[in-house]
Amino acid sequence: MKAAFESFVKAVGAQAGVENLEPEGDSCRLVFDDLPVTLNYNEPADDIMFYCVVGTIPEEDAERLALFTSLLEANFFFRYTAGSTLSADTGSGLLALQRVLPAKGVEETEFLDALESYLNMALLWRGRCGGQADGDAGTSAETTSDATADSPATQQGWMKA
Repeated sequence: MKAAFESFVKAVGAQAGVENLEPEGDSCRLVFDDLPVTLNYNEPADDIMFYCVVGTIPEEDAERLALFTSLLEANFFFRYTAGSTLSADTGSGLLALQRVLPAKGVEETEFLDALESYLNMALLWRGRCGGQADGDAGTSAETTSDATADSPATQQGWMKA
């Protein structure tokens, strides 16, 4: 239900102090503590995906092996991802964190709680994967002018919004 997605985006804006926040088509790109995060509505599946880049794949073999082991352990039954999934794209060298929620049957407070949990994990993994240091995910948000142009998901053909 795209209406639910639009409502959730407005709720995120209201909580973050961004008036009249609306998606551009099926996407909304936000920046939380210098971390670009995309919310994307997938109509055929009627779900909403959060995704962001948390780092890059190390070039050194030992460092890469240690990081990939850490990512796999974190993904095991969502042990250290709070319901999200960590992934690597060797073509681009990017490490991403994504989470999918149904658009239907989720209350606004559940959505906001899931997004906050996701942001906390994204900031934590950004710190662990060589991105910027961990920070407080709930303090500010701003939109970018183009919801998808700079998105690694769009650039790598993961999804089109």
